[in-house]
Amino acid sequence: MLYNEDRPLSLDELRGHEINKQIFRSQLKNQKFGHAYLFAGHHGSGKTTVARIFGRAAVCEHPTENGPCMECEACKRFGSSIDFVEIDAASNTGVDAIRDKVIEAVKYKPAELKKKIILIDEVHMLSTSAFNALLKTVEEPPENVIIFLCTTELNKVPKTIVSRCQKFIFEGIPQNEIEDGVFDSAKKHGIDIEPDAVRLIAKIADGSMRDALSLLEQASSSGTVTESMVAEMTGYGSAIAVESILDGYVNADYDLMFQGVEEFLRTSSVNTLIEALMEKLIDRIVTHDGVDYIPLVNGLSEIKGKNVSQAAIKVVLYKVGCEESKIAALEKRVSELEEALKNGVVISSDSAEVVTEDVPSKVANEGVNDVSGAESEAKGTNTPDKDERSEDELLEALNAAGFSDVTVAEENPFEEPVEVPVVKEEKVVEKKKEPETKFPGFSSPWDW
Repeated sequence: MLYNEDRPLSLDELRGHEINKQIFRSQLKNQKFGHAYLFAGHHGSGKTTVARIFGRAAVCEHPTENGPCMECEACKRFGSSIDFVEIDAASNTGVDAIRDKVIEAVKYKPAELKKKIILIDEVHMLSTSAFNALLKTVEEPPENVIIFLCTTELNKVPKTIVSRCQKFIFEGIPQNEIEDGVFDSAKKHGIDIEPDAVRLIAKIADGSMRDALSLLEQASSSGTVTESMVAEMTGYGSAIAVESILDGYVNADYDLMFQGVEEFLRTSSVNTLIEALMEKLIDRIVTHDGVDYIPLVNGLSEIKGKNVSQAAIKVVLYKVGCEESKIAALEKRVSELEEALKNGVVISSDSAEVVTEDVPSKVANEGVNDVSGAESEAKGTNTPDKDERSEDELLEALNAAGFSDVTVAEENPFEEPVEVPVVKEEKVVEKKKEPETKFPGFSSPWDW
């Protein structure tokens, strides 16, 4: 297996984890080690590898800040020594395994090495009783014992265990680091691989160097490793198809979009296509290529995680593409009209089309005067003199300006004038109010 053959033997060979490596180098340089370490994080990121490097360096006769020398007797015997105990907690979950392999081992002094190294992989798989049995050993181990706990699920490890260890988080290895590792491994083993295939393997590995080297070994069994081979082998789909879909969206080329969808789905699923599209959309949004991808992101988000068919995603792409095309066409039309008005062209009210002939300066000035005169008349100010030209002269001026369809409305001699009824206002006569007295119906008490 390539991932075993190419497993790093020093911190220099380890990909990523720069902050963690800085701390490890400081402890190796000063030869000051903790009693218990907890390595948690992404699978295939190097947790167990670092535990072995660190454990071997702790017993090495000539250690460096980058790890063991790999030449002394202790380094050579480390993997098979009785003082190195490695347990897979996935298959040894009970308390008996912890009692027999860990608690009993730490009771005795090292027989071959300077220290006893205990490595428990996938420690989160231990039972509650096994954790309780391990607690006292982790809390107060002998001076010549170092315990390494590795897990991919930190939330399942009891806090009483976590609080008694030096905790290091191992994040996924960056894609560029995985690409370098895959390329170096292919070169070392004489594997012919295309650069696009290296990038696709690193992307599919998703932060795991072990997964990347496993894919490389699997793909190399049939000759030259190509991107299409890796895509078909893993069911991930083609990055070229994703680019075709997005290019079709930008250019409103629906045939190109649908061809990209069909090509991608030959080797993958709809949900994988949605994930690939959204990843590529994020890359394009970050690069600021001037295209509004937000409607497409919203459309894909609505169907993400749902059991949708190939036709459904085509409908979503078509719907979003049509809406964007209409908006783009409208924005283009508005910008053209604004530019036309700035350049002084005339817009026909009947045909709603822009007349490309320029307006003569004389007629344009007259139009401005007419407008200003109307405004001044509405405000009650002085108005310019009335145009004394005849109807024929005005028609010739308008036709020269491009208003070829202007005619003078003729009066209809048979049309009877409409009489507007006049509404007479009735005067309301107010009755005088009689003065109020204390004797109703009489003006004084003497009129009784």
